[in-house]
Amino acid sequence: MLSDINTIAKFYQNVGLWPRTSKLNYKGWLSNFDNDNDLELAKMILNFFVFYSDDLVDQLIIAAVGKCGYKLQELNGSWNYDDFKNNCWYGFVPGEHPHDSDSGHIFIRKVRDVLRINEDRELKFQEILQKLETATNPQNVILVDDFVGSGSQCCNAWRGLMLPGGSPLAVLNMRVPHRIFYAPLVMNEQGYRQIKTNCSGLNLETIHVLGDEYNLFSPKCLCWKNDPDLYTRGTGMILRKSREVGIPEDSLRNPLYLKGLQAQGLAIAFGHGIPDACPPFFYWDQNGWTPLIIKQYPR
Repeated sequence: MLSDINTIAKFYQNVGLWPRTSKLNYKGWLSNFDNDNDLELAKMILNFFVFYSDDLVDQLIIAAVGKCGYKLQELNGSWNYDDFKNNCWYGFVPGEHPHDSDSGHIFIRKVRDVLRINEDRELKFQEILQKLETATNPQNVILVDDFVGSGSQCCNAWRGLMLPGGSPLAVLNMRVPHRIFYAPLVMNEQGYRQIKTNCSGLNLETIHVLGDEYNLFSPKCLCWKNDPDLYTRGTGMILRKSREVGIPEDSLRNPLYLKGLQAQGLAIAFGHGIPDACPPFFYWDQNGWTPLIIKQYPR
């Protein structure tokens, strides 16, 4: 099967599961591996790599927000379909260093375009805080996102972000029993546990939770087929090639850490980008390395 990975990849591009070569260059990426052993391991990793196309992301956001609706119906027996459009606020969790290119901006647009929610129901995070500061009745809030890795961004937003002289969501939610949801499409199990433990009162609804079986640097990873020798050779190859082209290994908290941020080791990407939880091995573009997928990152 691995000898046919080029055929499989070409098929994925032809049917739209993968984007065009200018955005996901599997041939160029495979050319980084200059001996048969490394190339075979790279093909195995490529076969394991998961790409969420824009169409698939659209379907997942419908499913994630829909799951929030089921829970809202449990919390409020009068909840109905029209309340998604008329009785709910939508927003996203800001990044630790907010930027206009953050995926949250993309997802709030999807709320408008995919879910057909009016723009007056879409609020910036600061506007949500302001809305809840003055609300005397419980409000319905759904925060959308594509991916959660460590969970620190959400925990910081829940317990730490506030307006001048105001309170964070955790405190506002204790004053009035708001129904606040966080609905990322995909989560690392590490982040899922962090949010469940540290964000009491926040309703968490997601579609996929990724455990160690999706971490390339875990012996449990499905990529290595429960074969200790394959795991040793595969992870060794990733680390060796990463060091050869200058990918840093100075700190687990560095988004460019050679195992991915906090050594999450994921092999996933979305139509709009690839998470920091993935090793730079997939997107590095320096010192002669051809990236599999394009990512903007600090040089």
